Amino acid sequence: MKIVSLNVGRPEEKEWQGKMVRTSVFKKPVIGRRRVSLTNIEGDEQADPRVHGGINKAVYSYDTFHYEHWKNILQRDDWSYGLFGENLTTEGLIDDEVRIGNIYKLGTAKLQAIQPRFPCVKINVRFGLSDMIE
Repeated sequence: MKIVSLNVGRPEEKEWQGKMVRTSVFKKPVIGRRRVSLTNIEGDEQADPRVHGGINKAVYSYDTFHYEHWKNILQRDDWSYGLFGENLTTEGLIDDEVRIGNIYKLGTAKLQAIQPRFPCVKINVRFGLSDMIE
């Protein structure tokens, strides 16, 4: 497994279906090392800490394997890493191989898989598709 991209973002206000929505799903790749804390990665902030972040959801990963899947389904020009709101875009760390309790060493940080990845409805906002989460 390797990290292909480290992505961070801060809360933004986006219009979605006639309402303003606060979201941090618009992550962007960054260069260099970032400090990992118990609640997030330096430069990243969750928009709604009631359902995102905290010690059990501090870092979100998504593998390039899934990007390839979506490229066959969605028509879009921009496939920049961080597109799915992930902090870590990985290669070789697919969902079927990750087990709750697994520990991964990334530089000087150790991250533990605590729970499965559950996409947030704000992924719809990110892709501009009302049914993307489905």
